[in-house]
Amino acid sequence: MAGAPKEALLIEDDQEDCNLIVKFSQPFNVVWDVVHRGADALDRICSKVITGKKYNLIVMDLNLKSPPEGVELFREIKRICPCCPVLILSGYISDSVIQGIRRTGLVANFVIKPAGFTPDFFTDFFNGLNIPRKGMDAQETIIGDV
Repeated sequence: MAGAPKEALLIEDDQEDCNLIVKFSQPFNVVWDVVHRGADALDRICSKVITGKKYNLIVMDLNLKSPPEGVELFREIKRICPCCPVLILSGYISDSVIQGIRRTGLVANFVIKPAGFTPDFFTDFFNGLNIPRKGMDAQETIIGDV
């Protein structure tokens, strides 16, 4: 029997990218909260923390049209919920941006969009986080993928 859905936050200002991410994650047991601004993301994260809950995953675009964004937003997210995995999306990730995030001492995964938006990428990504397909528990997913 499948466990409770994993709660994820998507911080993305491009509606098409939001639609692709939600579409490719449909086979998995993920429920998305979607926000388009960094400030709204921080509000949602803080609201969860106040109620004793947390997101299982945060997917964020680096280049939002309103602050906070980029390394600043990532740093604040990791300050509030340090153990939550974060996937960083960007149409272009420069070495200096990657180094800036790495210098925070916090771990992040990166994907270049839209090239990285494939069903295989999301399957590998969710399996790596032990987020099962709908109707399966995590152990079934791991065994089934070996």
